[in-house]
Amino acid sequence: MLPSTGGFHRVLLVSLLLVWSFSSATAQHDAPLNDVGHVMFNDPHGVQMTDTLELNGTSSVPLRNASWSVVNLSGPTPTTLLSGPYLTSVQPVSDTDFHWELQVDAPDVDCTCLVQIEVEDSNGLQRAWQLLVYLGTEGHRPVMLDEPPFQSGQSLEATDGTDPHRLLLTSSAFVHRDVVLPSSSSAIIGVSAMLCEAPNGVCLDEPREAQIPFSSTPSGVNLTLEANALGLDQGIWKLDIAATDDLLRSTGQITMTVLHDTQPPTVELTLDSVVNESETFHVHAVVDDGYVGSHVNLTWTIVDNNGIRRGLTDGEQLAADHLVLNMSVQGTYRVEVSARDLAGQSTENTSLFTVLNLRPTAKISVDGLVVADGSVLSLSEEEDWVIDASNSQDNEAVEFLWVVNDDRSWRGSSMLSKTQFDGPGVYKVELIVFDDDGSTHSSVIELQIEASEVSDTGSVASGYVVVLVLVIFLGGALMLRFRKTPSMELPKWNDSAGPSRHKDSIRDVHSDATIEEDEARG
Repeated sequence: MLPSTGGFHRVLLVSLLLVWSFSSATAQHDAPLNDVGHVMFNDPHGVQMTDTLELNGTSSVPLRNASWSVVNLSGPTPTTLLSGPYLTSVQPVSDTDFHWELQVDAPDVDCTCLVQIEVEDSNGLQRAWQLLVYLGTEGHRPVMLDEPPFQSGQSLEATDGTDPHRLLLTSSAFVHRDVVLPSSSSAIIGVSAMLCEAPNGVCLDEPREAQIPFSSTPSGVNLTLEANALGLDQGIWKLDIAATDDLLRSTGQITMTVLHDTQPPTVELTLDSVVNESETFHVHAVVDDGYVGSHVNLTWTIVDNNGIRRGLTDGEQLAADHLVLNMSVQGTYRVEVSARDLAGQSTENTSLFTVLNLRPTAKISVDGLVVADGSVLSLSEEEDWVIDASNSQDNEAVEFLWVVNDDRSWRGSSMLSKTQFDGPGVYKVELIVFDDDGSTHSSVIELQIEASEVSDTGSVASGYVVVLVLVIFLGGALMLRFRKTPSMELPKWNDSAGPSRHKDSIRDVHSDATIEEDEARG
């Protein structure tokens, strides 16, 4: 532990005595100290002063725009007691080194205070350097040097550069904390913690108190954190830790986030064991690390039928635990997943799936209408038409082969036109389709190409003319056959008849002549 020096006694220190330097709320500086400059205090933490605040030190950055403030840490909430826009004096020692002094009257000020010098760097970011000072004679308490507002935005005990948790606890761990005691204190006599499971920084249950074993060192305390002694289940825990001195005065609380993880995660894969080629299917990973708020990193690998391993391609991963796959080649594949939790423990799981090849289906169509296998198709020689194979079905690209009358063929074209036939006639047309796995399918039709309609019409018209002539000829013959020819024979007159009978005889002769002609003809 660091005791206070008391009074105005000065101890010249060459080492850097600031605890945290931090950036403004809008950004955090991660550059090395030598790159951004530094300010050093010549007094140690816990220096005690009365009525007047007198500090000095060196700097590697210009301090013409440096401001200062005195923050009271004695109360439950830090409050600013004094502040100013300039230091008392700044003297250049070289082009890059400066000596500075700060003198402030502070009568009747009693506090455990934080003196802060703030400088705006070349990037416009505010950086601050801090020193713990005991002013006056009262209101003094022990201080942990990482309690607010000493605490910076960086993690205290990160397990790696990206882990947001402060401390990884498997079974037990030892943690050191710097503690400064006022001159009236002699030792830390107890360390306690209010703890709760808090995966997102918010307690799931009411916090409970636990005593933490510790040992004292010249600079502070070594804490012994044991999961069993603290009653920690697997999970993310928040510990608010405070120390108490021999006068029963407590430090402020420091908050530690502890990850207690002793077991590797479990991971199960769910997917269809049999899928068709070029059809999308989903793979899900169900991960459990045994506690709320766990985070597991998944690494995926696809192994094909030939044992070739590959990672995921663009578009195959919808989420960390969700894949969308589409395989274009048949075979048996293996999907592997490796799960690694925040504690560095990992586990793996593997599942097999089979990709089936779908046989293509050959379909012949004309003008969008599909012609069934074995059908007869009649097309006119006069019209422009094509026989189309593009309606053939498969879930991937296919190749076409046309065979006509088993004596000629065309490969690669999806259409046949009438120019590829020898004119009117009957043809056997076969379409064969191939996929990339060698599967085939065929469809056969009979194509009848009919001759021009003009020739047919002329023949029919000629036939009509011949028939008409024959009908006219037969009709004329029949009319001549049945035509009545009048008799040329003169009637015989009777001389004994008188004139009056002669007229009657003439009338009778005409009637009887007809009868006689008929009788003569039999």
